[in-house]
Amino acid sequence: MVWDLPFTNLKLWLFYEGINMESSEINVNQLLVLAIISEGVTRISEISRRIGMTRQGALYHIKDLKNGGFVDDENRITKSGYDHLAKGLEGLSNRISSYSTSLHRSQPWETIAEESISKGDRVYLRMRRGYLYSTTNQASGCTGIASNNALESEPCSVTGIQGLIDFDLGKVTILVLPSADAGKKAHDLTERAKGILGELRPDLVGSVGEDGYMTARKLGRIDLEFSANAGAFEAAARGLSSVIFISEGRMRFELSKIEEIARKMPEVRFRIQYL
Repeated sequence: MVWDLPFTNLKLWLFYEGINMESSEINVNQLLVLAIISEGVTRISEISRRIGMTRQGALYHIKDLKNGGFVDDENRITKSGYDHLAKGLEGLSNRISSYSTSLHRSQPWETIAEESISKGDRVYLRMRRGYLYSTTNQASGCTGIASNNALESEPCSVTGIQGLIDFDLGKVTILVLPSADAGKKAHDLTERAKGILGELRPDLVGSVGEDGYMTARKLGRIDLEFSANAGAFEAAARGLSSVIFISEGRMRFELSKIEEIARKMPEVRFRIQYL
């Protein structure tokens, strides 16, 4: 039995530009008042309490909302009010995302120097084996400025990141083993698992639970032992593919955790296969 979960694409853009933003000012307090009203709250005292502003402040914003046709005389949100709220929240979300991206790019990024680099050098960034490397030789469209001197294989902080790092995402394959009392021969399972590893040629092999651990040990590879599923998804986001061994019994408890991780990282493709 195989579950093959879809994914968005094989490329991950770590740095990006050009976020669409509304040019008009966003009145956050007014949006908060309108959001509370959209939940059916009409009493001024309750609105002001829930937002944490004075009653006079709430009245001021409600008056503006009424003048705009977003709230009626009974302090209920109108159809245009819903449209205004949706547009305002979207604009606020875009603006926060833009500020977050600008802040993210202005902070030093950890990299590994591929060769000797001097402070102030323009460097190029690329991903190798799941880690970010910097080099003075043009390697990609993503660049930055080295903020310290670094010899080969030493840490190098990079600021002023511009451009994109473009690389293939890894994949996660979760192989579910039958319980020990299921009657299947351990030798046959090991041979099947060995064949799958030979076919997939993963960068990492991991295990969850005792059965998974012993199977991986028999195959001579264990790169991820504890929190292996989470580690496999993180590795995939950095371009490394993994195979994780887990028993059917443990899978019943891990499935909800896997689904939660997958929701947070929808770009990563993962596959569940029962042996």
